[in-house]
Amino acid sequence: MLTEVPIRDWAQCEAVPSTLSALVAAIAPGHLRQMNTVFKVWGLQVMGVSSVRSETDEWAHADAALEPRMAVRAAFADSDCQCSMVLYHDLLTAVLQAQNHRLPEPLADTGDMRATLRDALRSTQWLCKLTFRENDHQQVLELECRHLEPFLEPQKPAEDLSRFMQALPRCALGKGCPVASLDVLQVDNDLGLLRAGLLDASAARVLVAFNDVQLPDEEALQQDPQLASAMRVKRSVDCLLAPAQQGEPVRAKLRAAGPASAVNWILRGRPGEVHQVVIMQTESAGEWGVLWRVPVANEAVASFVTYWQFVLTSQKDQDVLLFQSEWTPGKRVRTVRDHMPSAAKRSSAWRSP
Repeated sequence: MLTEVPIRDWAQCEAVPSTLSALVAAIAPGHLRQMNTVFKVWGLQVMGVSSVRSETDEWAHADAALEPRMAVRAAFADSDCQCSMVLYHDLLTAVLQAQNHRLPEPLADTGDMRATLRDALRSTQWLCKLTFRENDHQQVLELECRHLEPFLEPQKPAEDLSRFMQALPRCALGKGCPVASLDVLQVDNDLGLLRAGLLDASAARVLVAFNDVQLPDEEALQQDPQLASAMRVKRSVDCLLAPAQQGEPVRAKLRAAGPASAVNWILRGRPGEVHQVVIMQTESAGEWGVLWRVPVANEAVASFVTYWQFVLTSQKDQDVLLFQSEWTPGKRVRTVRDHMPSAAKRSSAWRSP
């Protein structure tokens, strides 16, 4: 049809490799600028999912045809920053189907639906294709997620990680979720933050394996006398990203709390079982609280170790971009491009801002 609007194939279109922090830093409040370049960012962790509406907590709503459709705001994080983006129904459905998750039919905004969607988004390290869009109401540019696909999956090895190990420009904006090695992870008790090398954050990503160290019974399991179903459990783990010290793995303790169904994984986990865990600080040295975790299959462990070791090295780089407050988004993006590797700088995906 002559009137049919062409739809861009976001999955297959060319995109310029970048970091999330560089794109977020390119946004300058009060400045609008049409920019048509598609960027791709990988290794992102979803930190949370919430409603797109400020007046309600709905995750699904009826469109003009009264068909329930999902729309949520997901908080994506890399090592240097965090950014919330709206994910719409078609994109979410494709992601869930690719991961073999089923949504209830007919679609309804239920606790089970939310748990399915939240678990699916948190369980994978993502690759996103992003564009800038103009928010005329708030007079600011925003990042829009056009395509979402798994980058590091916990149940299978990655095919080729070498092409993703690029020294791309970063901006140290804070509030990210850095990858951490437990031998050097520190706690700033005054600020209530974790310190992973040069980065401060409230949470960090670690890769650990259960070991066979037996903790004292009173430490390994505590039960709330007021609530029979509430437990506080603790388990010794080995850090898979830290080099062995005098032939011994770097060890720490993970702490989790909740009903038996929520902590059973740590109670019954077998020695050698590997998990990717998002942790937070506790009041005790060498102990870390679990925000959530994803089991990692044996065949996928090498992929996580390889890529996250690269990320650890990248996080130590002090050469980060700094923008002047008066710079426009166009100038900021051009500065990001100037600091990219040659291949990314010459990419045919660039469009003049």
